[in-house]
Amino acid sequence: PCVAGACDGSEAGPGDPEDARAVLQRKLRVLIVDDNSDAADSLSTLLQVQGHATSVEYDAQSALRRARAERPDVMLIDIGLPDVDGYQLAQELRSLPETAATVPVAVTGYGQAKDRERALQAGFAHHLVKPVDMTALARILESSAALAAVAEAASAPRPASASESEETMAPA
Repeated sequence: PCVAGACDGSEAGPGDPEDARAVLQRKLRVLIVDDNSDAADSLSTLLQVQGHATSVEYDAQSALRRARAERPDVMLIDIGLPDVDGYQLAQELRSLPETAATVPVAVTGYGQAKDRERALQAGFAHHLVKPVDMTALARILESSAALAAVAEAASAPRPASASESEETMAPA
């Protein structure tokens, strides 16, 4: 679904419109971590319909293993997990080089101000209260796609410009 003009690139800001469209079309690798299998699987299906590649884990240790192997762009993490709570999982993710670029999002029933503060202190980039506001989630995914696209562009080899080619071909 579109969020406040995002589908036409009107919020992309200055720059090449093609770059803006590429960011908006960038699909994410999303890992959903929730011990409520119905909630996790439903959210996974919704995100797949939107074109994202999703995977689901129902406990923190399995999620940590998968995150290290797959390096998701975004992780949607329930706080009340059975083995290790989501706060501890977020702290572990932040400490690993494999998941340094992953955007952790708390998806929880804990919605008080102190819960939000604790989530941010644990390393979550965002805090969403269940049931998830899909518009808010779409905005988070859109900003995460922009970050991922910028990171990919920065790490991609750039072709030499004409002036660089001439310099390397000029006789010494």
